[in-house]
Amino acid sequence: ALERSGIKEDDIALIELRKFVRDGTIVVAVVAGNATYLRKYYRSGSEIELRAGSDSPEENNIRRPADHVEILGVYRTHIRPIA
Repeated sequence: ALERSGIKEDDIALIELRKFVRDGTIVVAVVAGNATYLRKYYRSGSEIELRAGSDSPEENNIRRPADHVEILGVYRTHIRPIA
């Protein structure tokens, strides 16, 4: 997911503001009103799973009821600052 997008520390992600997304989309999501994540989005019934990436352990995935997850937008690309 994120490793394929090439995002690294200090990069700036460009996000399109959008509330409704499809499975497999990289999103910015707020979980439980306080923690923000950039993860792949998957919906299963009344739950949403935010997957960290294929090289991350499965326990890094977040699975919560849909009413505990707010989608802020969709990842479009990123900018890498020149050092």
